[in-house]
Amino acid sequence: MKFVDYYKILNVNLDDSSDIIKKSYHRLVKVYHPDENINKSAEEKAQNEAKLKEVSTAYEVLSDDLKRLEYDKIYYRHLRNEKKCEKLKKMNQETTNAKKVKTDFAKRHSNFEANINKNYTFSQNTFFANVEKTTLHTCAEILYQFNKLINSTAFKYAMENKLLIIATLACLISLTNIKGKEITPRTIINDSLYDLDNYKSYVDLTRLYEVKQGDTLEDLSKNTNVPVHMIKRINNKYSDDLSEGEIITLPYKIPNSELEYYTYSVPYDRNISLEEFALLYDTSASDLMALNEEAIILNNGTYIVLSDYLNVPNFITKDELAAKKDSKSLQKK
Repeated sequence: MKFVDYYKILNVNLDDSSDIIKKSYHRLVKVYHPDENINKSAEEKAQNEAKLKEVSTAYEVLSDDLKRLEYDKIYYRHLRNEKKCEKLKKMNQETTNAKKVKTDFAKRHSNFEANINKNYTFSQNTFFANVEKTTLHTCAEILYQFNKLINSTAFKYAMENKLLIIATLACLISLTNIKGKEITPRTIINDSLYDLDNYKSYVDLTRLYEVKQGDTLEDLSKNTNVPVHMIKRINNKYSDDLSEGEIITLPYKIPNSELEYYTYSVPYDRNISLEEFALLYDTSASDLMALNEEAIILNNGTYIVLSDYLNVPNFITKDELAAKKDSKSLQKK
């Protein structure tokens, strides 16, 4: 059922008294009443008649204390969902922008990448070879940007920027020295950040979370397996302060071995989009796709759901996780 904002119809605020609501109602009735619109066209009379019905319905609800109390619950839920929608739209836009930048960069560097792989032998030295490749790509990107400046009206600025010129010359010298040389073998650093098997053993999800009274970043960090600084960065926060009712994005790093405790299956409602369906479970369409790889496909920017049931996130605390594990152990015994 479509949400109707009765406060907006009566042009009053959420905390206005009954007297203010009554005065606003009588003023609007006078504006839209048929006796005040005798000389108007048939179309305008029909519009005013519809407006008068809306005003009367809104007043019927807001003038009754019990009805207003029940309506306020719906109103607050709508505001909360609107905040979540805005947050989700912002996340999707940021993802789209990041993909565009990544695509433009990949197009510029595709031939460069092919030449690197052709002319250099990286052998088994994955980590250090990637460092070398990253350095080469960085130099190439600086040269590309400098070339854009030369062919634009900003060339004068570039010539005045001595640091940019020095960096470009340093890159040219580096490229000249490296060209034609084979990268020497080195020992790979044993770092979990570069351990592909370790990386694949986790699933990364995000949750739109409404801050409750008493919540702290430390508590949220413990329940999500994500450091405080990561939560702050993804929400562009510079302090540890949290406001009750604030909608924030919580990243979750969940081990594959525990994924069964963090998900459950629900019927998919085909009357709404996947994005709207995801919002019902405080998550995003991309996260649902990660949890339902065989049930959801992406075609020309549109999500196509192939199943009547989908796995959705079940964001539980550490204590709840421990309780579920204990319960499962007892069932096995």
